[in-house]
This record gives sequence, C-alpha cells and structure tokens, in this order.
Amino acid sequence: MRSRLPLCAAGTVLAACSLVLTGCTTDEGTAASVSSRQAEQDGGSKENGYAGGNSGSNHGADAPPCTDENSTVTVVASNGTGKADVKLVNDGDTPCSVVGAPTVELQSVKRKTLNTKAAESRDQETHVIQVDGSGVAVAELTYEGGTVSEGGSRNGISCGSEAVRALVSWKDQRWEAEIRTNESGGSENSVPGAMIVCDPASTVGPFHD
Repeated sequence: MRSRLPLCAAGTVLAACSLVLTGCTTDEGTAASVSSRQAEQDGGSKENGYAGGNSGSNHGADAPPCTDENSTVTVVASNGTGKADVKLVNDGDTPCSVVGAPTVELQSVKRKTLNTKAAESRDQETHVIQVDGSGVAVAELTYEGGTVSEGGSRNGISCGSEAVRALVSWKDQRWEAEIRTNESGGSENSVPGAMIVCDPASTVGPFHD
C-alpha cells in the first residue's frame, strides 16, 4: 500500500501538467489563428487601396477632383484631321485628379450642338490621373471634320458647320472651352479658331497624363 501512493500521486501530477500544457497550446493556437486572420484582413485592406479596393493605377488617390474653379479646359484641333486634344490644365498649386472620359459638346456660334451622337471611346484603359499644379491631363477627341474654308470641306466636298466653342463636362463640373487650331495638332503654336464638324458622331477617350 505504501509503495502505490507515490505512484498515484505522481500520475495525478503528470495528468494535471498534461491538461495545463494542452490548455496552453490550445489558447496559443487560437490566438495565433485570430492574429493571422486579422493580419490578412489588414493587409488586404491596404492592398486594395483607392476606390473601394479596385486594383490598378492609384495615381490620384489622395488628390481632390479637378473642378471648374481650379482648372481650365481648351480643345486644340489639328486642322482638317478630325482629331483634337481636350486639355485640362490645373491652374492652382495643389494637385487635383480626374478619371475617365469627359463629355464634349461642339457648338456653333448659335450654341447649337453639332456632335449630337457623342460617345465614349473604349479603346483605352481608365486610370485615376493626378494633375499637379500647372500640370496637364489630356483626353483625345475624334470627330468627322473638314478644313476651315468656305464652310468646310472633306475630300474636296463641302460639308458640315463651324464649331466655335466646346462645352466640356466631367462628373458635375462644366467648362466652356476655347477652341484652338493649328496645322500640327500641338498646342504651342495654336491660335483661336474653329472646327468644321461634318457628322454628328464623335468619340472621346479617358484623361491621361
């Protein structure tokens, strides 16, 4: 009887230790699992970033939108080509951002819209574009145009009407844009002018830098 008591006591101690160790292991495992899941969630939220987790360009995530108060828009056409650049210039010192394509209405001197079948081009990727102070964002406009001579011509045939201004809209912002033209399509040597619009169809792509 005396020899059994120490063995029983030892067995009880070992069992208790086993229970304690098992409990510790379980608690640590649970804590590690929760911590791992939390880390994954936190990491995922940071990776998703701008605009509800959309992946891709994040250039202008921290910049407020460009507005008609902090920027101006000009339409620069390459004479007779049916192509023009819609140029947004940030007039301030603080960066602003744009994303997607603007809406462009080419208007006659009587404010009649000539490109009534305007559409957005799907050929280019859309990114958030940050426009720094004095910086420029450009959207490309394609329209059915002719040269500015005797009401315009295309392939030697007179066509169309003269657009002397453009109304450019983006989200809830709206600019009355000056139309400028030159032979090369660049803005450095452009002068105030008009665009001959021979067809109501036109397309405009998203802003890019």
